[in-house]
Amino acid sequence: MMIKPFATQICTTFFLLITTSSAIANTSPWLPDGISYGYGYHIFDNHDPNIRQSRLGLRWQWEHDFLASFAWRLNGYFELGLGQWLSLLPEQQRPIPQAADQITQISFTPVFRLTPEFAVVPQWQHNMIPFIDVGLGISYQSEQDMDKNCYYHINMGGSLQAEFRMQVGVQLFQRIEFSYGWFHYSNAELYSINEGMDFQNLSLTLLW
Repeated sequence: MMIKPFATQICTTFFLLITTSSAIANTSPWLPDGISYGYGYHIFDNHDPNIRQSRLGLRWQWEHDFLASFAWRLNGYFELGLGQWLSLLPEQQRPIPQAADQITQISFTPVFRLTPEFAVVPQWQHNMIPFIDVGLGISYQSEQDMDKNCYYHINMGGSLQAEFRMQVGVQLFQRIEFSYGWFHYSNAELYSINEGMDFQNLSLTLLW
């Protein structure tokens, strides 16, 4: 099911970008400001689809805040994501020929971030800032049908989808972020069939 090759490619890319981050930082506005890796599983389904999500993201921080008050700061970033959805069902439970056992997915999403302002955060917590992320973007996937089980498959209608996310997390020392959240994919009735996908996801982000 191509688990190891995809995981190896993601880990290799992640390592190369980390080791070269100090050299490329602040050299061009087109270069990313950070990289993230996320891992999660499909949720909100009665047929136990058992689908895994792995995703790699490149981030470009916004230069200006939308809100900067005494208590809160609202800013954000753009993220370009590359992911894989992989069915973990045994071969004998995947007899539907039109349903893929893996999907490659790419997305571009503007993400808004809300954080408490430094003025109301105790001094000792300045290196540990909580945040809430909300984003809505576009996604393109290689297949429209995904394995669910031996009687059902997920038909998302087409390759073009919307990506909606909500995450909570913490930023440490302005360089490392840990977050947990919900990713939703559906086509917003762009096609006649609209069976969405939902994932819970744990993410690690490194900034430079």
